[in-house]
Amino acid sequence: MKNPPDRFSLEYQNSDVPSTGSRNGFKQMLAKIGIGSFAVSLFVHFAFVLIAVFFLFKWVTPPVVETQTGTEYSGGGGGGNNGELAHKIKKAVSQAQNHAVVGMRITVNNSDAICALPVEVELPSLPSLSEQTASKGLGGGVEGGKGLGAGPGNGPGHGPGTGPGSQLRGFRILPSFTEGRCSANERMRMIREAGGNEVVEEKVKKSLDWLKSQQNADGSWGDTRQVAMTGLALLCYLGHCEDTSSNDYGVVVSKAIGYLVNVGMVNNGKLASNLGENAWCYEHGIATYALAEALAFSRSLKFPNEDLKSVVTKAGQIIVDGQNGNGAWDYKLDASSSRNDLSVTGWQMQALKAVKSSGVDVKGVDATIRAATKYISRKNSDQGAFLDDGMFAYSGGTHSAAMSAVGVLCLQQSGKGNSAAAKSGIRYIFNGLKQRTGEVRGAAFPGQEVYAFRYTSNCDLYAFYYASQAMRNAGGSEWSAMNNAILEEILPNQAVDGSFAMPAKMPHFSNKIYCQCLNTLIMEVYYRFLPATSSGSGHGFSGLE
Repeated sequence: MKNPPDRFSLEYQNSDVPSTGSRNGFKQMLAKIGIGSFAVSLFVHFAFVLIAVFFLFKWVTPPVVETQTGTEYSGGGGGGNNGELAHKIKKAVSQAQNHAVVGMRITVNNSDAICALPVEVELPSLPSLSEQTASKGLGGGVEGGKGLGAGPGNGPGHGPGTGPGSQLRGFRILPSFTEGRCSANERMRMIREAGGNEVVEEKVKKSLDWLKSQQNADGSWGDTRQVAMTGLALLCYLGHCEDTSSNDYGVVVSKAIGYLVNVGMVNNGKLASNLGENAWCYEHGIATYALAEALAFSRSLKFPNEDLKSVVTKAGQIIVDGQNGNGAWDYKLDASSSRNDLSVTGWQMQALKAVKSSGVDVKGVDATIRAATKYISRKNSDQGAFLDDGMFAYSGGTHSAAMSAVGVLCLQQSGKGNSAAAKSGIRYIFNGLKQRTGEVRGAAFPGQEVYAFRYTSNCDLYAFYYASQAMRNAGGSEWSAMNNAILEEILPNQAVDGSFAMPAKMPHFSNKIYCQCLNTLIMEVYYRFLPATSSGSGHGFSGLE
C-alpha cells in the first residue's frame, strides 16, 4: 500500500514550478534570433572595454581650468610632444595651491605709496621646455602656443592654440625672450658655443652676490640717481633669470621692484630720482626697461601685481608721448623739442622693446618704434642720426664713438640689422677691436680707438654695454673679437669679493654700482637674449648725461 503524500509534497506538486523546458527558455530565445554563447561573451567583453575606455579618457584628459587672458596665455596646441609632462605640471600647480605664500610690503620713506609683492614658493623641480617645444602643444591643450600638436604625446589635445608659446620653468610659463637664460645647463651651453667658459658664469654669480650686499634698506642701490642704479641692478638679476621666486635673490628682486614701482606710483608713471634735472629721461628709460622685463616675468605668477602693470603702462606711454617730430627723444622727454639725442633715444628704444614683451597696452608703441628706427638709419643731413662710415651723431651733427654701438643695437632690435647703417656700424666697431690686438694700427675713423677697449687704460663701459650686444648679434669674427675682449679685459678685473675695479678713463658719470652693473650685463650677453637675426676722437657719454 502506497503511503499518502505529505502536505509539503502536495503543495509543491500543485505549485507553478517551471519545467525543464521553461528553464531553457532564455537560451531557446537567443537561439531563435541567432545569438550563441560566443556572441554573448563578445558582447560582455565589449561592455567592459567601453567602461575601461571611459575611465581612461577621464584620467588622461585634464580638467578645464581658467587661464589668464591675452595672447600669451591662450589655449595650447593639440596632443603634441610632452603631453604627459603637461599633466605633471598641472598636478604641480594644483599642489602649489596648498603652499603658504609669504607676503611682503615694501614702502618708500616719506611716501604713502605701498607696493605689495608676493615671494613665490618654489615648486618641485620639473624639466624645462623651450619655446620650440611649447609651440608644438603640450597635450590636452594646456597653454602650449600656436600651431597644431605634433608627435605622439599622451594628451589628446583640443585644437590649435592661438598663443605664441613660451618657455616653461617649473610651472611658470616665461616669455620667449628669456629662453637662453633660465636654465643653468642652457646658459653654459650658450656660453661655450659662443667661445666663453665656466668662469663667465662664476663671475656673474659673484657679481650678483656683491650687488645683493650693496642693496639699500629701501630696495634701491647707490646714493645718487638711485632709480637708474636700481633699474640696472634689477636688469642684472633678471638677465640671470632671477625673479621674485629665486631662492637666492627673490627678496632682493622683490625689494628692487617695490622701490621702483613706488617711485612710479608717487610720480604718476615717471621714474626718476630728480624730475627737476634734464637727465631724468635716462633714469626713466632704464627703470621702465627693468620694470617691463619684471612684468614679463611676473605675468604667469600666481599673484600678479597690478601696481607693477599700472606703472609699466604709464611709464611706457610717457615714452611714446615724449617722442619728437623727428622720431627721436630729447632731455625731459619733451615732444616739442627739435633737438635729437641718440643717447636718450637708445634707452627709450630698449624700454619700449621690453614694454611690448610685457604685454601691456600702450597706445602708439609700434608707430613710435618705427619712427625712431627711421630716425636712427636716416642720414644726418635729413634730420637723422647716421653720419656714414659707421659713425652716428650724438646730437645734431656731433659724432660720438659710443653712438655707433647704440645705433647698431637699436637697428638690430628693430629688425634692421641688415641695413646699410647697421652693417657700417659693425665694421666701425670691429676695426676698433682690431686695434686692441694690433691687427690694425691707428684709427681709420674718428673715435674708433674707444673700441680698442683696455680696462686699465681706455675703457668706456657704456659703449661696451651696447657693443657687446651688437657684436653678439653680428656673430662670426666680429663676435669672436668681442668675446676675446670680454674674457681678457672684464673677467680679470673682478675682485675676490665679486666687485669690479673702477675702469680707467670712464667718461662723465661713473660710480661703483654703475660700473658693476654694466660689467655684469656685458658678461650676461652670452645668454641674456638670443642673438637677433642680422647678421676728432668724438665725445664720450656714459648714457646718464
